[in-house]
Amino acid sequence: MLDVLWKAIVMLLVGTLLLRIAGPKSISQLTVQQTVIMISIGSIIIQPFIEHNLLETIYAATIFIVALVVMEKLSIRFDFFEKLVSGKSVVILEDGEMLDHKLKKTRLTRDEFKMRLKQQGITDISSLKKATLEANGQIGYELKPEEKPVTVKQMKELFDQLSEELNMLKRNDDK
Repeated sequence: MLDVLWKAIVMLLVGTLLLRIAGPKSISQLTVQQTVIMISIGSIIIQPFIEHNLLETIYAATIFIVALVVMEKLSIRFDFFEKLVSGKSVVILEDGEMLDHKLKKTRLTRDEFKMRLKQQGITDISSLKKATLEANGQIGYELKPEEKPVTVKQMKELFDQLSEELNMLKRNDDK
């Protein structure tokens, strides 16, 4: 009984340490290789309870994390490696028009695409200049210039301009 408790505590600590080394990302942000490695680590972590070999399990989990870190560093350094391992974004909408052939390529239906846009607050696709399916599976988008929200800076510039014009009108009235 104490043997199982000891193994559970050690694997919890080692698993936590290895996953901290792997980096903080939510499940939706994981790349394909990260997902495979995380699933593999989950399978590896239970091995001491099946095969009773704690050191081999720690060694195997460490190898997976080292492999993940090496792949991430190679992806950062070499663009071709990043595209090979992580994939690349695909433009699925341009100037408010869905590109059906790109949707088919990504295996995304029109309804699923619209639903994912609605989750991001976009209800009218004609307001979009461009939308992409990112390598991590999320939808990225760019609004048309006339659909973009006004920034505080733009409001201040407009207010300053109106204030200046109002002052000019007052000066002309005084003459």
